[in-house]
Amino acid sequence: MRTARPGRPEIAVAYLRVSTEDQRLGPEAQRAAIEQWAKRENVTVVAWHTDQGVGGGSELEDRPGLLNALGDLRENRAGLLLVARRDRLAAKRARGYRAGEVSFGFVADEEGRLAPCEQELQVIGHVRRLREEGHSLRSIVRACSALGYTSRSGKPFALTQVARLARKAVAVSRSRAPHETKPRV
Repeated sequence: MRTARPGRPEIAVAYLRVSTEDQRLGPEAQRAAIEQWAKRENVTVVAWHTDQGVGGGSELEDRPGLLNALGDLRENRAGLLLVARRDRLAAKRARGYRAGEVSFGFVADEEGRLAPCEQELQVIGHVRRLREEGHSLRSIVRACSALGYTSRSGKPFALTQVARLARKAVAVSRSRAPHETKPRV
């Protein structure tokens, strides 16, 4: 079996999508947002692809621009597919529906709607607290095992899984933190 070679993170392919029902984020605005980000992050966009008049819920085979963008990722060994907003790629995911594997900390119902999984969020919170206290990833693996925390497969967490949970814990805590406000003068 052949494995895919990782793409280069400094090389990107851009994808623009304009649906018929929502023209608020036209192709020019999407392109400007992507160019601004790429310049700031020192990323070179090697190809641009557009789907005009295609809804975000359309099947992949009905989105030739996206298919070509995915092909260019491989051909150019690009490490990034850039979109101006997530809903340009998949409207259902942007609305809180499942698109692909469900991330640890969430569950999906029969219709694909995502909801928090309190038991898994508890594990993520525990990993976050231990990391904030300065514990190593290996000691967190041991602590999770001692508490009986397991992965979705029922096996003890491996080091790489705990490392991912630690990164997720930081992202979750940042997203739940209140926004800083400056006092008015």
